[in-house]
Amino acid sequence: MMEHRSILMGALVVLLGLCGCGKHPGDQAAQPAPPPAAPEATVEKAPEPESNENENITEAPIVQQDPAEATPEATELTEEQWRERLSPEAFYVLRQKGTEPRFSSAYNANKKQGSYLCGGCGAVLFSSVEKYDSGTGWPSFWQPAVKKNIATVEDNSFFSRRIEVLCAKCDGHLGHVFDDGPAPTGLRYCINGISLKFAELAEQDQEKDKGEP
Repeated sequence: MMEHRSILMGALVVLLGLCGCGKHPGDQAAQPAPPPAAPEATVEKAPEPESNENENITEAPIVQQDPAEATPEATELTEEQWRERLSPEAFYVLRQKGTEPRFSSAYNANKKQGSYLCGGCGAVLFSSVEKYDSGTGWPSFWQPAVKKNIATVEDNSFFSRRIEVLCAKCDGHLGHVFDDGPAPTGLRYCINGISLKFAELAEQDQEKDKGEP
């Protein structure tokens, strides 16, 4: 009986060894190869719009304003109200006594007939009749059109002595006056164009000014 058990145990051991059920260290089951990666989809970028370098560069228009336009009490405006009323550039010149760059104003080369008004309050200041080309880069006049609307004060800023020109109605800074102008006054009112507004004469009035019938 013992012999039969020994024979059976031996046969069982042999069968197990042949089946190879046990795993030896380092043995790894074969893994299926991963599927090839799908090619990345190429997304075509929309062409960027061409930049227009002159997009924000515009020629300053010649502003026309009716000389009879109703004007609020400019002398009573607060600084904040002036800021709302004027562009930042005009506020800098008119209310903070700044100076615009040379040749930056369209009024410098303006040859149309009409009146130049205060850009702050609309008071009539100069006329095309007294305007001339001084070559300085700023609109220049040899005398005011309405003298009572012009005020002057001594300006000793920047270590120099000059005569500042102001609008007598709203105290807006206009520019300076010098004694190197043409006849008959010998004066040069050098005015910031951004401090002005231009009101062009009607065609029939222009012909009348020329002395034509």
